[in-house]
Amino acid sequence: MTYEVVYPDKKYQMLLNIPNYSFHWQTLYVLKKPLMIPSGSTLKVTAHFDNSEGNVHNPDPTQVIRHGSATFDEMMIGFVNYVIPRPPDRIVIKVDPKIYSAYIGQYEFEPTSVVMILTGGNKLFVEAGGQRVELLPISETTFVPKARDSQLTFVKNEKGEVTGFITTQNDTLVRFKKKLTSQIHSR
Repeated sequence: MTYEVVYPDKKYQMLLNIPNYSFHWQTLYVLKKPLMIPSGSTLKVTAHFDNSEGNVHNPDPTQVIRHGSATFDEMMIGFVNYVIPRPPDRIVIKVDPKIYSAYIGQYEFEPTSVVMILTGGNKLFVEAGGQRVELLPISETTFVPKARDSQLTFVKNEKGEVTGFITTQNDTLVRFKKKLTSQIHSR
C-alpha cells in the first residue's frame, strides 16, 4: 500500500510505502512532522492484495476476493486524519462592489442545503435558513461572515465564471455549487 500526494503542479510526493505489509503489523502510521498540503492537491492511495498461493495468510487462492468488513474479505482501505488550519487574523479590505454581481445567486451543497448570495447597499450577504449575514472581503474572492469564525472563497472556472464557493463549517471544508438556472437579483 502506498500513500502519495499529487500537488496542483502534478508533482508527486510519497508519504507512505509499505511494499510487504503483514496483517499482524500496526495499522496506524503518523508522519513525524505535520505536512501542509496546498489546496487543489489530491491524496492517492494504492493497494494490492496478494491472492496467490504464495500468500500464507490467503485461505483459498481459487476464490475471488472482494471488499468487505470481515477478515475473510479484502479489508484494504486508506484512512487519513487531517486538520484544517484556522485562518490567520483576517484584515478586511475595500473592494469595488461591482465585483459582487458575479457572486449573486443560489448555491447548493445538497439539494436540501441551499444558500443565497445577495447584495444590497454595496454589501455582499449570505442568506440561509432565514438568516442573512454580511460577508466582509479579505480578498476579491475570499470573504468572512461578520461575527462568525469561518471563511468563504468563491471558485471560478477557466473562463472566470463563478461556479461555486468553498467554506469551512465546524472545521470541515464544504463545497457549494452555483445553480446556473437561477436568476437572482439584488435586494
